[in-house]
Amino acid sequence: MGRDARREGAFGRGLKPSFQGYRFTFLGSDREQIVAALELFIASEDTACALANELLAKSAASFVEVWNDGRLVLTLSRPQTSHLQGGMARGKDGRGDS
Repeated sequence: MGRDARREGAFGRGLKPSFQGYRFTFLGSDREQIVAALELFIASEDTACALANELLAKSAASFVEVWNDGRLVLTLSRPQTSHLQGGMARGKDGRGDS
Protein backbone atom coordinates (compact mmCIF):
# COMPACT_ATOMS: atom_id res chain seq x y z
CA MET A 1 0.00 0.00 0.00
CA GLY A 2 1.33 3.44 -0.95
CA ARG A 3 2.01 6.19 1.52
CA ASP A 4 -0.15 9.31 1.66
CA ALA A 5 2.37 12.15 1.41
CA ARG A 6 -0.22 14.70 2.55
CA ARG A 7 -0.66 13.00 5.93
CA GLU A 8 3.01 12.28 6.43
CA GLY A 9 4.17 15.86 5.92
CA ALA A 10 6.23 15.26 2.78
CA PHE A 11 6.67 19.04 2.42
CA GLY A 12 8.56 19.44 5.66
CA ARG A 13 8.21 18.53 9.24
CA GLY A 14 4.50 18.67 9.84
CA LEU A 15 4.02 21.45 7.30
CA LYS A 16 1.17 20.99 4.91
CA PRO A 17 0.83 23.41 2.03
CA SER A 18 -2.55 25.01 1.53
CA PHE A 19 -3.24 24.07 -2.07
CA GLN A 20 -6.43 25.38 -3.65
CA GLY A 21 -8.11 24.26 -6.84
CA TYR A 22 -7.96 26.73 -9.75
CA ARG A 23 -9.92 26.09 -12.93
CA PHE A 24 -8.25 27.40 -16.09
CA THR A 25 -10.64 27.85 -19.03
CA PHE A 26 -9.03 28.71 -22.37
CA LEU A 27 -11.41 30.33 -24.86
CA GLY A 28 -11.39 31.01 -28.59
CA SER A 29 -11.51 34.46 -30.18
CA ASP A 30 -15.32 34.63 -29.85
CA ARG A 31 -15.05 33.99 -26.08
CA GLU A 32 -17.71 31.29 -26.53
CA GLN A 33 -15.76 28.24 -27.73
CA ILE A 34 -13.81 26.43 -25.02
CA VAL A 35 -10.41 25.46 -26.41
CA ALA A 36 -9.24 23.70 -23.22
CA ALA A 37 -10.10 23.49 -19.55
CA LEU A 38 -8.14 22.12 -16.65
CA GLU A 39 -8.06 22.25 -12.88
CA LEU A 40 -4.78 22.59 -11.06
CA PHE A 41 -4.05 22.65 -7.35
CA ILE A 42 -1.73 25.55 -6.63
CA ALA A 43 -0.40 27.06 -3.40
CA SER A 44 -1.07 30.74 -4.18
CA GLU A 45 -3.27 32.98 -6.29
CA ASP A 46 -0.22 34.86 -7.58
CA THR A 47 1.29 31.62 -8.85
CA ALA A 48 -2.00 30.68 -10.55
CA CYS A 49 -2.12 34.06 -12.33
CA ALA A 50 1.51 33.83 -13.46
CA LEU A 51 0.92 30.31 -14.76
CA ALA A 52 -2.20 31.43 -16.66
CA ASN A 53 -0.14 34.09 -18.41
CA GLU A 54 2.55 31.57 -19.39
CA LEU A 55 0.05 28.98 -20.59
CA LEU A 56 -1.94 31.50 -22.65
CA ALA A 57 1.25 32.61 -24.42
CA LYS A 58 1.93 28.99 -25.43
CA SER A 59 -1.62 28.00 -26.37
CA ALA A 60 -3.85 28.48 -29.41
CA ALA A 61 -6.49 30.18 -27.24
CA SER A 62 -7.26 33.90 -27.34
CA PHE A 63 -8.45 34.24 -23.73
CA VAL A 64 -8.05 32.50 -20.40
CA GLU A 65 -10.20 32.73 -17.29
CA VAL A 66 -9.00 31.53 -13.89
CA TRP A 67 -11.64 30.58 -11.32
CA ASN A 68 -11.28 29.64 -7.66
CA ASP A 69 -14.25 28.35 -5.69
CA GLY A 70 -16.81 30.08 -7.94
CA ARG A 71 -14.91 33.39 -7.97
CA LEU A 72 -13.34 34.82 -11.12
CA VAL A 73 -9.72 35.47 -10.18
CA LEU A 74 -8.30 36.56 -13.52
CA THR A 75 -9.22 37.01 -17.15
CA LEU A 76 -6.50 37.57 -19.73
CA SER A 77 -6.51 38.10 -23.46
CA ARG A 78 -3.71 37.31 -25.84
CA PRO A 79 -2.06 40.54 -27.00
CA GLN A 80 -3.00 41.38 -30.58
CA THR A 81 -0.04 41.59 -32.91
CA SER A 82 0.12 44.66 -35.09
CA HIS A 83 0.56 44.41 -38.84
CA LEU A 84 3.39 46.92 -38.37
CA GLN A 85 5.21 44.67 -35.95
CA GLY A 86 8.90 44.83 -36.67
CA GLY A 87 8.37 47.60 -39.21
CA MET A 88 8.53 51.34 -39.21
CA ALA A 89 5.49 53.38 -38.20
CA ARG A 90 4.01 55.31 -41.12
CA GLY A 91 2.38 58.73 -41.13
CA LYS A 92 -1.02 59.48 -42.65
CA ASP A 93 0.53 60.01 -46.08
CA GLY A 94 2.27 56.59 -45.99
CA ARG A 95 5.76 58.00 -45.59
CA GLY A 96 7.93 57.19 -42.62
CA ASP A 97 8.12 59.74 -39.83
CA SER A 98 11.42 61.63 -39.99
